[in-house]
Amino acid sequence: MAGRPPGNTVWRGLYADASVPAQQGQPTWRYVFRYLPASQRGTQPGAIYTAEIPYVFGTLNTEGTPDAASQALSRELMARWLAFARTGTPNPSGASAWPPYHPHGQGIRQIGNAGSGAIAEPAPARLDFLEAQKQFRMN
Repeated sequence: MAGRPPGNTVWRGLYADASVPAQQGQPTWRYVFRYLPASQRGTQPGAIYTAEIPYVFGTLNTEGTPDAASQALSRELMARWLAFARTGTPNPSGASAWPPYHPHGQGIRQIGNAGSGAIAEPAPARLDFLEAQKQFRMN
């Protein structure tokens, strides 16, 4: 599984890294983590890169007491990452389906305050343009 926020310079490489195996029929999952706990809404512009890590590993209590919604999201993400490690798919029993990624399709899971669901590739034309610029090195 792979996830990065849109606009991150790593996104271009991740886009290419995920697209190639997906085009070759290899199951690939991508996500965009945009969730903010209630205590940060209105004070933070959005989730930072790596914000999902405490949710995936269940370590939310290192920065105070997590709210019920954050705890529920953490349980869901732990179950999905564990299912992925065990079976190769992030779809544990009883969870909504997370379809594999397909370039230029609805195969990216957005994890946000309004819930989770599939979205299309953000700005695919921009990413295709960046991918074509082999002469530039991006960090």
